[in-house]
Amino acid sequence: MVDSSPFFWFVETLSQVQPRKSAVNSTLFSAITLYLIYSLDNLMISLTANELKRGGVSALKQAMQKANEHQVAIDVRGKPEYVVLDIEQYNAFREYELDKAIKEAETDYANGRYDVVDDFDKLAEELQQASR
Repeated sequence: MVDSSPFFWFVETLSQVQPRKSAVNSTLFSAITLYLIYSLDNLMISLTANELKRGGVSALKQAMQKANEHQVAIDVRGKPEYVVLDIEQYNAFREYELDKAIKEAETDYANGRYDVVDDFDKLAEELQQASR
């Protein structure tokens, strides 16, 4: 089941909203989107890289408990660069990603956007060669 937290709802809803075609509405939509994303980012507690280096895992745990949060941003040179999630939040995020991927695959299948593979060994070999 997908996490029903406001963040996941916001991301899913925002990805489905289409602005009207006028330039003013598109610009306003973009501005509101950026503002909301910026606001969500600033709600997260953060640690500096030095605090993490000195305090280790206990610093992360204290920050999460202090703010009653499930994630902590790690700031490097004054800018957020990493996010550490507790395992429950990570699992919820992975489940959200997998559910979204399944929906995309079902849509592709329903619209005929797929290929039938008869020789899996040949496909595996082609994929290995392409990744080199």
